Amino acid sequence: VADTVNLTEEHALQAIEKAQEIQNTIVRIVVPDPQDIVAQTVGNIPGKVAQMLYENKLSLEISTENALLEVPNSSLNGIVEDFYFNLIPVKAESERIEIENRARTEEVVRDILGTNDVHVLARPMVIETNLPSRPVDITLPLKDVTLPTNEVERQAFLNSLAVYIEHSDGEKKVVYPEVVKLENDTFSLRFKVNEFGTFTLLQMDQDVI
Repeated sequence: VADTVNLTEEHALQAIEKAQEIQNTIVRIVVPDPQDIVAQTVGNIPGKVAQMLYENKLSLEISTENALLEVPNSSLNGIVEDFYFNLIPVKAESERIEIENRARTEEVVRDILGTNDVHVLARPMVIETNLPSRPVDITLPLKDVTLPTNEVERQAFLNSLAVYIEHSDGEKKVVYPEVVKLENDTFSLRFKVNEFGTFTLLQMDQDVI
């Protein structure tokens, strides 16, 4: 199953008016998937809509069950061409194992984390776009991850997490994310990128930390 969302100028105008009415600074596209059957979500944004959002000092969010993309207002400046985001959650266990094996052999993982003893948590996300290189915030939920109930142990667990990034141009990076606690007492990890590819949450051996 694939979901495609087209943010038309008409819909964007309605969203802008509503955002201004409630004094919000964000236009948000929410794509629900309560049965967890969606294999990919494509969001299409016309260049004209990007200009409308920028001129009205609004940011753009695309929210799915597996990832949240936040395009700040400053990153919409000067966009005239239509762009898209294609979000593909990696659900197959075999693919997760392949990513984990690649991470364990990467020198950048050892250099940044001090260990190759890592494990893949939650679902890796493949995010594709034709958006020019601009800062975008990505938030990945700790989906299907059971956290320790003890506060000290939970914090140690969260401190052991990192994001392994395989950019589409072949570059590989590791970043430490910001831990975000949501209203329903669940946790997500937020980080900033300029390029896209495959994003994977890693848990380090806590003895190394």
